[in-house]
Amino acid sequence: MKAFSREVIKCVIAVSIAMGLFGCKEVVELVSRTPGAIGYSGIGFKTDGIKFVKVKKTAADQGYLPTLENFVTGKYSLGRSLHMYTLGQPTGHVKNYIEWIISPAGNGGTEALRLH
Repeated sequence: MKAFSREVIKCVIAVSIAMGLFGCKEVVELVSRTPGAIGYSGIGFKTDGIKFVKVKKTAADQGYLPTLENFVTGKYSLGRSLHMYTLGQPTGHVKNYIEWIISPAGNGGTEALRLH
């Protein structure tokens, strides 16, 4: 399933680039107005014009929607973690921002914005 998932994502990304769609918002807008279209985008970009599809790890499994619970438990296998990088140890405003992100307040913000 992982190899298939990677190939599907590569194909969707290649088509998106070929069509000049470089952002999640553009992909969602195209899918919302194109019958039969499928796209791969960040969960935070979902609109009422599109729907999520359930993903299975194996043909025998039930499908799972991209919810925070399904991602954390590994049931939804197309999710990815978000990473932040700094040049050296963060200090000042950058350090404060990263500390806020990993705090309960920061994590609550990502939930409210559907960025999980």
